[in-house]
Amino acid sequence: MFWIKVSNEKGVNPITKIALQLLRNDLQRLSKPNSYNPSNNIVTAVKGLLSSIVEIGSFVRGYEATSLNKHWAKNYDTNKFWVKLSSPDFKRLGGGSRVKSIVTSDSWMSLTNDQESNFSKATRYIYTDEVKLNGINYEISSGVASYEPILGGEENVFRKPIRSTQRSNPLTPSNNEFIEEPICESYFPAARVGYSKVKIIDVDPSDMETPLNNGYSIQRFYTSKITLQLFEDLRLIRNLARLCARWLNLLICQS
Repeated sequence: MFWIKVSNEKGVNPITKIALQLLRNDLQRLSKPNSYNPSNNIVTAVKGLLSSIVEIGSFVRGYEATSLNKHWAKNYDTNKFWVKLSSPDFKRLGGGSRVKSIVTSDSWMSLTNDQESNFSKATRYIYTDEVKLNGINYEISSGVASYEPILGGEENVFRKPIRSTQRSNPLTPSNNEFIEEPICESYFPAARVGYSKVKIIDVDPSDMETPLNNGYSIQRFYTSKITLQLFEDLRLIRNLARLCARWLNLLICQS
């Protein structure tokens, strides 16, 4: 059990604020049901006229204050919410398959009519590594994802909002919109998992948990953890500032 403290925006919960914005922009049939009734009944027409008169009062008070007074968007369904948290134990669930062990046999018994026994060899592969955090060693998977899947990649660390505020005219409420980074995501590598460390142990074929000797071999590989993908979002204002700085340097050099 845990709880998350959310900072209010001008005294309004941000979840409520964005829900009211969605209600105002895309779900007006719920906030103004009489305006979306196609019936030609005189009673419906009167109700529509009365609702228009009421809207004048809400126009004076403001849409947000009127909606809060009506107790709209006060509750929400936690089963349809998700929160992106960090993974301090370096453990993530991923799909795909990997080789756990390989057992080979020469089937010598069948070739000698059961006169001699088979020769078998078994090898185990362990995909773990150790990291030290706050003086404590943790055993984690050596798998490194080159990138998150495009579809359903909400856990992607590059997914961050680029916020913007839009207002069509001074008399209407502003809309808080955002688009998600990274820009040009199609240029990023495909989602696959590579392993930086693989421990290979020869084990008893009859008992895969028992090593045949005290030795083992370790193979290491280059992964995306070493060859990082770096990107920079060059905004227009930043480009203009750099351009002005370059022109200023040229003027200073020429003078």
